[in-house]
Amino acid sequence: MFELVYYHTSSGKMPVADYIATLSDRKAAKVMDRLKMLNKQGNNLRYPYSSPARDGIFELRVKLGTDIFRIFYFFAGDNTIILSNGYTKKQEKMDPGEFSKAQKYKADYETRKRKNKLGPLKHVEIDDSGADDNEDDELESEIEEFGELKEELKKVEGELKAAKAQVNKSDKKRRSAKRGSFQK
Repeated sequence: MFELVYYHTSSGKMPVADYIATLSDRKAAKVMDRLKMLNKQGNNLRYPYSSPARDGIFELRVKLGTDIFRIFYFFAGDNTIILSNGYTKKQEKMDPGEFSKAQKYKADYETRKRKNKLGPLKHVEIDDSGADDNEDDELESEIEEFGELKEELKKVEGELKAAKAQVNKSDKKRRSAKRGSFQK
């Protein structure tokens, strides 16, 4: 097991905890489920659940339907993971402003740790009761996501079929016109 800790500013503000508090219960539960995975697997958690950003910062990847959430984190020692900040993803690429905050928070954490000015750490409460329910919810969410992807694929296949039909129709007209010009 790894130890998850909320990064906190020198004034006591905890960006990740504040971010999670803004989410609906369902979305916050999904984020907490992913944090539970991070708590258990730590540096062994891989894509699609986690991916390295850069500068020793990683992003925890969470998706619920069409909503995409990211939590930045970094390692402080072998088993301690510091959760720096989070955001709701609205574009294809990583939000550079949020990543910049993660870099700033990591540098601040490391500086205050070196100077012994961190103060008490606030650990993330991971509730393992009802773990089976959470796994069922995770599976249900993945099935729902698979269904959405399947519908999207059907739509694209339909568009492709229509485009092929249009091309075939154009080819027939062109061939017919060519044949007509040869017969004259």
